[in-house]
Amino acid sequence: MKRIQYFFLIASLIVLVTASVMIGRASALPMAATGCFTDTNGHWAEQFICWMKINGISGGYPDGTYKPANNVTRAELSVMLQKQVQIPPETGDTLISVGPTGWMPIVEALGGNNYVLYSSNSSKMRTNVVGAKQFFATVNAPVAMYGRLTTFKGAKLCYTATSQAQLAVATVMTVSNENNGQGTPASSIVDNVVRQNEACNTYLISSPVNMSFGEHVAIVLTINFTDIAADFKVSSVTFIFGPSTTKTTTITAGIASPEEAQQPIMPLSDFPEWFGLDQGD
Repeated sequence: MKRIQYFFLIASLIVLVTASVMIGRASALPMAATGCFTDTNGHWAEQFICWMKINGISGGYPDGTYKPANNVTRAELSVMLQKQVQIPPETGDTLISVGPTGWMPIVEALGGNNYVLYSSNSSKMRTNVVGAKQFFATVNAPVAMYGRLTTFKGAKLCYTATSQAQLAVATVMTVSNENNGQGTPASSIVDNVVRQNEACNTYLISSPVNMSFGEHVAIVLTINFTDIAADFKVSSVTFIFGPSTTKTTTITAGIASPEEAQQPIMPLSDFPEWFGLDQGD
């Protein structure tokens, strides 16, 4: 009789331990998804299997099944590992905003005493000479993040323009250090629609390219002033960056050899004057 009692006691303990392990395992797992494969609904690894399908790592079999109990061959494992490496570590965009104090006037290009007044909610761009005047903003761009190059996608501009201070041209661009410190405008988008309204416009480059070492981004506004008492207001500009699959190159210590030194790609006199580059006397 005592043997039977001991048997039931031990069996009960085994059941309790097994149940606690299974409950702990289930509680540690996220909620299961549904519909990824016909034979994984309700499976304990369903959400992980679905994640692999969503991210292109494992597509299952042509008949719509995954066969989760099957063994994985070395060839299949090699394919999944290669696909996993190709997934960017981050898939969302990176947004960097510039506030009211981030704007500067360009006085070399179009002349006049251009200046920016700062308020708590906007930059007020002014001039003492009627005509087209230019202002710009830039940001310390993340050329690479998590070991991969980023792409520059564009910018969102929020402004208030009037008939006395019109937005004539908006240019969003990257600037490469290809002229020994002067900079060269690269990929860009130009909006030359004259605007006199209050709005937020998003300017997206049609073919974003990867940022390069030493490159930065900028937005240049050409404002047409018909009254020196008028002002053009900008509340914010947000630069938009996206992830890429291109890995960054290894940067080593030391000074580059002479053949790697950057040479001017064009005379300074040939640079577009409207970008406000100081060409000297």
